[in-house]
Amino acid sequence: MKLKNINATLIVLVSLLCLSLAFFVTAQENSNGTKNIFLDSDQDGLTDAEEKTYGTDPKKTDTDGDGYSDGAEIKAGYDPLKKAPGDKLTVSPTASVKGESTTASLNTLKEKPNLTQETAQKISALTNQSDAENQEIDTEEIQTLLDSIMNGENFKSELPEISKDEIKILKQNYGNLSKEKAQEKMREDAVNYSVAILYIFASNSPDPLTSSTDVISIIDKTVQKIILSFASGNPDILNDLSQSGKKIYEQLKEVPVPEDMVDTQIEALQYALYAQELKNLIKLDPTDPLANLSNYSKISTFVGSLNSFYDNIKSKLESYGVDYGEVQSKLEDKGISADIFGN
Repeated sequence: MKLKNINATLIVLVSLLCLSLAFFVTAQENSNGTKNIFLDSDQDGLTDAEEKTYGTDPKKTDTDGDGYSDGAEIKAGYDPLKKAPGDKLTVSPTASVKGESTTASLNTLKEKPNLTQETAQKISALTNQSDAENQEIDTEEIQTLLDSIMNGENFKSELPEISKDEIKILKQNYGNLSKEKAQEKMREDAVNYSVAILYIFASNSPDPLTSSTDVISIIDKTVQKIILSFASGNPDILNDLSQSGKKIYEQLKEVPVPEDMVDTQIEALQYALYAQELKNLIKLDPTDPLANLSNYSKISTFVGSLNSFYDNIKSKLESYGVDYGEVQSKLEDKGISADIFGN
């Protein structure tokens, strides 16, 4: 479908406005109907939600009492919890907010581009190009642009890099064995590794995995937590997921990894690290509705992809001719019911 340039631009601008309105409504109508995450009680330039992040007082315009408002200090790169002078934030943190450096939080906020503005600029460029060429703009181009932003799969580009030096690689020097014996050893290595990482994920799940629950139900429950966290603007709802990611990461590093399953280990470590950072995406920005939607999409896709990760492990085992019942049996020996992973 093609529209005149002016009409296509109008549609996009209206769409962006609707997105902004949708997030404004979501912010005001959370789970208990009482909290507005865009509320700035003391009118200091920081919302109450941001005040919580930085550890400042939402009822005081100037928390540290140095004559500068909290919002002004944050924007200028100063510590709102320390009186001037000498409160300029540097690379080495000078203050902390609930165990996290104010500097780190500030840098995250300042360095993050406004996705909605960037998108509007790109759409404007498409419109100007069409005007210059005296052509109609194809709305499919705009749709493709928006789809690229809202495609949750782009979370993979944000996964942290993992060095092989961090992995305890199990050298499979089986050249002195017969072909059959070597394959049997590699098969055994794959089974032991798979049992180890599945046990780590299951035993450190945010919610107990029992014979009455399975991986899919846990994933669904986690997605619901994400929705609640976004709706309330409260990242603490995902604290348990963050803690699970930390435990899983530390335990995964101790697992001997067969040489031909290093890629699987890298992905597992990346997922564990990313899980620790999910709550940092639950910071709605009323000026950037597209980024809010994009973050939600990335988190939901990440959680859902855990099931695909599990399927990949099963496929790897199948390539060795492993009956998955063998893995389930070993998990049961470790106290993890086979029912949770299904068939």
